[in-house]
Amino acid sequence: MRINGISLNLGQRNNVNFGRFADENARKVVREALTEKDPSYVASMQPCYDGWFKRIEDCDFFEAYTAEDGTVKGKFDDEFVKQNTADTTIYKQRAIKGKIEVLEQYGELDDLSKLENAEEVADYIGDIYKLLAGEDLSLRWHSENPHGDRSASEARSREMLEGLAD
Repeated sequence: MRINGISLNLGQRNNVNFGRFADENARKVVREALTEKDPSYVASMQPCYDGWFKRIEDCDFFEAYTAEDGTVKGKFDDEFVKQNTADTTIYKQRAIKGKIEVLEQYGELDDLSKLENAEEVADYIGDIYKLLAGEDLSLRWHSENPHGDRSASEARSREMLEGLAD
């Protein structure tokens, strides 16, 4: 029988926080960007928007901040970028570097008050977490069905169309 020791630091956490939201204005602006304006869509899309906001808020390596001109911008922590993009011969590091470069290239980090920009940042943060966990993101595009299982009706219509082609 093996007995594991109990840590004396049981209640203490040593989480490194790189900012998430540098100020309350940044939090408010991103929250407003991810709040549905049309009341008829609130029931359908707001839970998704809340998930995107939580992903940005809980991310340890991304910071949203208010720039001097008043716009809310985002940036990845310098230490995180240095540690995870230094060796581009490793798939994970090459993919993380590519994701960060795409966000910078298309200006999505320059204004997080737009829904589309906040959505892309949240999506890429999710992909970066998957990469850090060791998942190969390229496999989902090499599969026969990259978007998951389709509904039964779509499968049936596809079978019918394939049957007509014979």
